[in-house]
Amino acid sequence: MSISISNARPVHGTVHDDDVLRRAVHTSSSTNDRFVVVEGPRGSGKSHALAGIAAAARADGHAVVELRSSDGDPVIASNSLEPWLRLVQDVGAPASTRSPATRRSFVLVDDFHTLVDTARSVLRTVLAGLVRESDTVCVVAVDDRQCVPGWVDLQYVPLRPLGDADAEELLRRDRVDLPTSRAGLLLRLADGNPALLHAVGRAWSAGSAAERTTPFPTSYPRLGASGDAVRALDGLSERARSTALAIAVASVEFPEDHPTWDDQGALLLDERLRELVVEGRTGLGFRDPFVRLHLLSTATAAELRRVRSLVAASAAVPERLRVFAEAAASPAHDDGLVPRLFALVDESLRLRRPDDAATALVEAARLTSSDADRAQFGARAATIAAFTGDFALVDAEAERVASDDEPAHPALVGALEFVRAARTGDVRAGRRAVLAALDRSTRPDEDDVLVATLHVLCYLRGDGSWWDEALAVTADRDVDPVLRVVEDCLDDEPAGEERAALYRAARVSMADAQPWKAVALHVAWSLLDATDPRREVLDAVLSRSADAGLLRYFGSCRAAVAAYQAGRFTAASAALDGVRRSAEEWGADTFVALTDALQALIHSLQGEPEQATTKADRAARWALQHGAPLVARAADHARSSLDVAMGRFEEAHARTTTRPAPAGRWLENSYGPIGLLDAVESAARLRLTDHGRSLVSAAERTVGSGATPRRSMVLKAARAVLDADADARVLFEDALADVDTEVAPFEVARVRLAYGEWLRRSMHALEARTQFRLAASTFEVLGAGQWQARAERELRVAGGTGAPSVPLESTDLSEQERRVASLAAAGLTNKQIANQLFLSPRTVSGHLYRLFPKLGVTTRAGLRDALLGLEAPRSDALR
Repeated sequence: MSISISNARPVHGTVHDDDVLRRAVHTSSSTNDRFVVVEGPRGSGKSHALAGIAAAARADGHAVVELRSSDGDPVIASNSLEPWLRLVQDVGAPASTRSPATRRSFVLVDDFHTLVDTARSVLRTVLAGLVRESDTVCVVAVDDRQCVPGWVDLQYVPLRPLGDADAEELLRRDRVDLPTSRAGLLLRLADGNPALLHAVGRAWSAGSAAERTTPFPTSYPRLGASGDAVRALDGLSERARSTALAIAVASVEFPEDHPTWDDQGALLLDERLRELVVEGRTGLGFRDPFVRLHLLSTATAAELRRVRSLVAASAAVPERLRVFAEAAASPAHDDGLVPRLFALVDESLRLRRPDDAATALVEAARLTSSDADRAQFGARAATIAAFTGDFALVDAEAERVASDDEPAHPALVGALEFVRAARTGDVRAGRRAVLAALDRSTRPDEDDVLVATLHVLCYLRGDGSWWDEALAVTADRDVDPVLRVVEDCLDDEPAGEERAALYRAARVSMADAQPWKAVALHVAWSLLDATDPRREVLDAVLSRSADAGLLRYFGSCRAAVAAYQAGRFTAASAALDGVRRSAEEWGADTFVALTDALQALIHSLQGEPEQATTKADRAARWALQHGAPLVARAADHARSSLDVAMGRFEEAHARTTTRPAPAGRWLENSYGPIGLLDAVESAARLRLTDHGRSLVSAAERTVGSGATPRRSMVLKAARAVLDADADARVLFEDALADVDTEVAPFEVARVRLAYGEWLRRSMHALEARTQFRLAASTFEVLGAGQWQARAERELRVAGGTGAPSVPLESTDLSEQERRVASLAAAGLTNKQIANQLFLSPRTVSGHLYRLFPKLGVTTRAGLRDALLGLEAPRSDALR
């Protein structure tokens, strides 16, 4: 084969690397397919990609030859010499004399573009012959925008340094357990290179908890001899090396700094050093992250401290980093730095930087000479770290306390028990420890953290008697208004001025952005019904809180639950995938199991029984092993919902009768909005009406006069399902008038389905078909496949089809109904319509309830088109 030399870059598409490599090893691959060029800039991980290809090829039984460039010369790896000689000897030899063939040979060449011209030309010719004559796959790595001249239509795989999101995903897959601040330092150090992320991340994760939580590492890991990195630094003078080390420290540990230091106030770079650095968005950095790491890893601890102090003296360095650098350079007690560190705590919290606040407290605890202050600072740091998901810092403080053989500070008990509950679901032991710590607590701030932890434990337990005890414990204590908000959300009594004042006080309290407050308000939000107006107030307060670490998980969880309750099942399922990954990242297995249970419920509603069963069973097994009743109930509700949707009423009833009822006050977990209706419908289908009535009566007694519209609708519908006389019609219609379809679409459709079944049994087939059509239409929009199929089956039994039961042209609306429909179609709320027409909101809701079946629509969004359809025949008649 003749090869024409050309410097022009070949035209190629952006084929994904997996596709290119899959094509290269396919039995039908062409010559061009088997020659692959991996390109990318420094830091893109070309060497890491070649190592991965080599490992995969060897695992599949292929022969692998690895070459790299060293000062322009091709160097072969020692374990590659034998397969390389055998491969070269076999090319051109008679078939009878060739060595026994392996499945395929891979030749991998790193930094092909840095070879001298002669070596590159000869190697290119040899590789071309191997690819053509021996079915060899050849992969070469080149720099960004480089090409292999002389070969047309090669397959290029473009690589780029990993972005922060992909880099964090890689760390999650590698199970790299680092505090948030150290993880951020790692991302800057690796500069998107997957090999450095993997190696340094693993090395730092293997260190002690105390080492992982220091503001700056005492040393950097060595990754073995890197010839290129060593050679790049060999020619530097002592002064240039000091400058290079300062640039390395500044670019990794002081990302907000633009280094401008030296004796004259300007950074001087000699010619050799200029070849290694590049001007970036935040100042000077290294072109090659491996060179930077080699420089940092060969510096002594004393050198690193000296350079940090030098960098911190720059005017561009923020005060917080300057203080951290001075603290890191002070190995002994330094009480003079403690006030400066302590001043950073409140400032960092106000600026929504809880990681900096925790770091400042850890350093203050290390430098103070007071044992009492050391315990208090360490406990407060652990509290911040626990509620932001920095569990390693909590572990470090627990190790320190254990090694010093001192009793745990009350606030530290709260942090430890929150972490244990998140990791293992063990809430029983946690409650005992928290209550004991409250008995010996002497400070209101300690009480607040312990009570916040107690509220989390009560929520995860889902037991009303636990909440009753928690309320009794805090009754005479001066606790933060945020915690009173949690208690208020246990109460369904109507709003008053006292409640409004409480929420104003909580908003003021949230100004200091303590992480435990955000978690407490998340618990409060989760205790509320979806139609409770207090949710909007809490959403507004929480939107101004920090979103670091685990707090971001809680925010995503609220968004996913809100999407689910609004009937946006697909969006909720996608959001929960991210929620689950976040929970896995923090090692919060309890939240992982709870997410599985919620996803199981969504799968059951979407008509995906296999996925629903798999996730529900996984969550139920975890709950059984760890004693987590809330997770168990959520998983059980997912299975019950699936059973009811598929008509398996005996199975659903068996679950409701064996499920332990929560003791004390009646609370729902926000994930099963109509579990009561499932249970009552199952009992009615099996003619166990007495059991169904006992469930409804118990729910009505516990709800009392504080029923929200959504709960009221479910209670009325449940009572109507059990009612065989004409009163059921009134109950169903009142239930449907309580809640707009847009607020709770799935629940309204469920009630319509139950109403249609009652109408059909009562010989009102025409009205039943209307309810079935509306229910089926809503289920279809929501993607609730199982429920849609059930509604359509009921529609066929009632003698209906999919066509509208009443033509729009024949629909007769009163003038009042037209005005209500027009205003609703324009986007006005029921309250706004009532104000304009001098009606009550309940009357407006009743009008809309009767309008929807008449117009054949299920949502307000369909009103406009329906009204236009009514106007068209009238216009034709006038003409």
